[in-house]
Amino acid sequence: MPFQVSWYIENEIIYMSSSGEVAANDVREAILSTKRLMDSSSKPLVHVIVDVGHIVQPMSVKDMIGVLREMGPHERAGWHIMLQEQTRLVTMGTAIATSLFKFRTRSLDTIEEAEAFLKEIDPTLSWEKLISPS
Repeated sequence: MPFQVSWYIENEIIYMSSSGEVAANDVREAILSTKRLMDSSSKPLVHVIVDVGHIVQPMSVKDMIGVLREMGPHERAGWHIMLQEQTRLVTMGTAIATSLFKFRTRSLDTIEEAEAFLKEIDPTLSWEKLISPS
């Protein structure tokens, strides 16, 4: 699973995208990369936008829960915005992770919807510092 993890707004919002087949080791590395960015931020909450629209083969829900249990949530994780959930397994995995780990999660279709949601729930975000994902 090729993935990209980078700042969307430095120190405030992380953008993660993935594609192809999802493997446990790739998910672990993506989570570690996300946690490293959160650790580097001084903000009390860091939000994450996760674009899963290009995943062609998701992990099983059981395996995803295992990885999430192993990795655990970051203590300063804000909202997780899931974009383009196109398969039932991804949607089910998101719902279970949200319930199990008390993630604040919202599933949306577009980056514009994600931005509008985050603007509404967190007016302190520095939108003038937006970094467009590549």
